[in-house]
Amino acid sequence: MSPCPITGRAGCRYNLLGLSMPVRIVFVSSVCKNLEQHREAVCEAIEGLDGYRCDRMERFGSRDSDPATFCLQRVAACDVFVGIVGPDYGSCPPGREESFTRLEFEAAKDSQKPRLVFLT
Repeated sequence: MSPCPITGRAGCRYNLLGLSMPVRIVFVSSVCKNLEQHREAVCEAIEGLDGYRCDRMERFGSRDSDPATFCLQRVAACDVFVGIVGPDYGSCPPGREESFTRLEFEAAKDSQKPRLVFLT
């Protein structure tokens, strides 16, 4: 598989009308409480674009691993980070003072992922 022309990484591909195109993964990060409709609208818009797939916590399911580590691995695997920021800070992983959303944003920043942040 040839590398993605945007990220340079080997990535998933899909076939649309005989054309092979890279699939770019967009990680959506936010608190869930009171932002359910925003998260749904963002993911619906992302998945309505050719070659983009939304990665979000609603699809993670149960895991037998540290939640923060798992989320940060998903951020590392994405091509674009989208943050939705509202009035609530959100939950923090056990033993941490930073919220999951903050940790995810910092991981995206540290790995120089494109970041889009929307305020509600």
